[in-house]
Amino acid sequence: MTPEQLAPDQRRRHLRWLLDSCRFWLTGLETDAPATDPEDWRELAAFVYFHDLDPLLHHLAGSDRLDLGERVPARVRQQWESAYYRNFVFNIELVDLVETFLDAAEREGLQARVFKGPVTIARGWFDPALRVMADVDLICRQRDLPRLAEIARILDFEAGPQTAVHHLALKHRTLPAALELHFQLYDVIAQPATLLERLWAEPAWVEVDGRKLPAPPPELALILDAGHLLQHDLQLNLRPFLDLSATLWRQRDTLDPELIDELLRTADLEPEYRSILGLLDRVLGLPVPTRLSGGGQAPPAALAGALEARLLAPDRLDRIGALAGPHRRGGAGSTLSYVLRRLLPPLEQLQAMSGSRSRTRALGAYPAHAAATVGRALRRWRSSGAGGAEASLKNDLFRRRR
Repeated sequence: MTPEQLAPDQRRRHLRWLLDSCRFWLTGLETDAPATDPEDWRELAAFVYFHDLDPLLHHLAGSDRLDLGERVPARVRQQWESAYYRNFVFNIELVDLVETFLDAAEREGLQARVFKGPVTIARGWFDPALRVMADVDLICRQRDLPRLAEIARILDFEAGPQTAVHHLALKHRTLPAALELHFQLYDVIAQPATLLERLWAEPAWVEVDGRKLPAPPPELALILDAGHLLQHDLQLNLRPFLDLSATLWRQRDTLDPELIDELLRTADLEPEYRSILGLLDRVLGLPVPTRLSGGGQAPPAALAGALEARLLAPDRLDRIGALAGPHRRGGAGSTLSYVLRRLLPPLEQLQAMSGSRSRTRALGAYPAHAAATVGRALRRWRSSGAGGAEASLKNDLFRRRR
């Protein structure tokens, strides 16, 4: 059974139970725990699976504080337990690969910083078995892309045929995992050069199961996490929202609210960030520390309703961005820029994809790349209609016109 096969009121009850469980996991307060058991554990398991929270539910089911015990059907308990241990083994193997990759890069004088998954595990989840990862994101310099891709190939990663505007994706040949090398920050983030200067000048470290990885400072990592949500139009499951809430809550005594405000002003994301915190607190019911809330800001009603609809019906294709109203950035100019960057990616990206150190050969690849990109867009347009093709060209939720 999938969530879409349930009546809306059933979905809402299951989602509320799941959100209450997440809040209880963070606060430990009995008043935050779910008041009753779900009506159907197997229906609930469908929601848990979509939101990548099977490992967390295994942890909570065995907690003395929540003590679900035998009330959870054996089949569901086994599903969650299996997900927990598989996720632990997979995450450690992936982090090992990333540590090896970063060590090799450092020996060649190349820098990169992990963000998102491993960083939120270290600063918010505290247990590598709980947080699901399918890839690891790293920030790097554009000029270093070709050599970093060569190092990744030695570790059995290979680039796919498609380019992305902000990153190069390299998939592992045998593991269901990928490295994403981000050579640009998200479009929603203003003054990226200033933020990247801070990133390279202020090294920080996170530790995942004894493995130390270079990362952005905590306050900057929060801005990047918010940028990720905005760049994807909030068209994500519950996990990245929980990433943000968990990091804010676990690090509430050490994060610097004045530095967060300064970085938000630099990135020009203050109202968007406050709206995200409003969604966490007022719509999802996840904890947001008062000293880090910036006074709080109620999210637009249409946005709150759209987010709830998205989480209740995960397979719907409605774009929340269409309801964002005044919080938009970009317009036709940014769309044209996005299309041009898809057709004409940085030369270093084509070098990295082809595995060639020859800039001349990479230049010669531009016509074939542009033709392939247009061909894929036309195929998507034919299969989804003009509206779907237009939607695939823009990621502009919460963007205000400049």
